[in-house]
Amino acid sequence: MPRTPCSSQPLVNLIRERKVVMYADLQNALGPVSRQTVYRKMLEIGVRSSYSHAGRYYTLDECANYDTDGLWSHHGIHFSLHGTLKDTLVALIEAASAGRFARDLKAITKVEVAPCLTLLHQTGRVSRIKMEDHYLYCSKNAARRRKQERNYLSPLLMWDDQLQLATDQFYGTLNEQQRRLFAGFLSLLPGSGGDQRISEQLGIARATTTKGRKQLLSGDTVTHGVRRPGGGRKPIEKKTPNATNA
Repeated sequence: MPRTPCSSQPLVNLIRERKVVMYADLQNALGPVSRQTVYRKMLEIGVRSSYSHAGRYYTLDECANYDTDGLWSHHGIHFSLHGTLKDTLVALIEAASAGRFARDLKAITKVEVAPCLTLLHQTGRVSRIKMEDHYLYCSKNAARRRKQERNYLSPLLMWDDQLQLATDQFYGTLNEQQRRLFAGFLSLLPGSGGDQRISEQLGIARATTTKGRKQLLSGDTVTHGVRRPGGGRKPIEKKTPNATNA
């Protein structure tokens, strides 16, 4: 007696209902079939595995709401139209007009990326350029890499004598707190070169720029006056009596 063909529709129905499932869920939906049969049916319907959680979760593209980077998250489980985490990182780096740092890629993918980036560089899938204390990851294509590097460095190269003079003039009109926050703001701009570069341009300590940047990011700024209420030196009581009390 011929065997009844196994339908993949139970898998489709299950994923549509739950959006994200594990292998055991798919196997249970098909009943007593072999592991090879489960994977064959998954392939037939185009099941996509997560790039997080070691690929243990599955979904269908029709259930996902991918963002402009081709990524989608569901209850902390992450999927990508590009496939694996390695393929996703390569795609994000190639698409970036000025390359990307590890911290940027981590913020986009919401997972740890450093080990993957190191492996991608070692295997020649991406290139990297040392920028102060961090690597700027770029395309493996030499022409594309040079363009990304130029785009990243262009704001730095435009810091000519005229801009330096105007900056010095403006910087001189600020009070202590405003100078610190201004330095921190400049260090956050794309292509600024970070805290060290801005500190050198303004002629201040790197710690000052770093403090200003951290204050801006945390919202820990004073809106009125230079110091917080109660700050500064305490008033000294007069040693001589007032004339009215003499």
